[in-house]
Amino acid sequence: GGVEVLNKCGDMVEGKLCYCDYYGEECLFGSVQAQNCLRAKTYSEVLVLAALCFQDVLRTQCSPKQIEQLKASSEKMAKSSTKANKMIRGSEDAMLTKIERGFRRHLLPNSSFRKAWDVIVFLCVVYYAFAIP
Repeated sequence: GGVEVLNKCGDMVEGKLCYCDYYGEECLFGSVQAQNCLRAKTYSEVLVLAALCFQDVLRTQCSPKQIEQLKASSEKMAKSSTKANKMIRGSEDAMLTKIERGFRRHLLPNSSFRKAWDVIVFLCVVYYAFAIP
């Protein structure tokens, strides 16, 4: 789904995330906490990865040299002034995923088509329940 990245106060949109984007990777290597708020604009599935679990995955899948390189690049990105531009897609076109462009966007839980469809299905079930002798 579509997610907006807000500033610390939560009143200004700094960027947007869409399908398969990630946010807050600098928190996985150290004791840094994410400073921004996130707000879902459409139905979204969010996956959270704890730092300890991430460290376990790194230890089993990467060499110590690779882990140090990842940590160094993460620290460099955290100190960069253009960090938000690197982490967050900013274009409106990037927001439109395959789901949002096709018919499936009408099937999302909050769409008006889905609500109307659910009402029609409910009325059909009620009709058949009373029509059966």
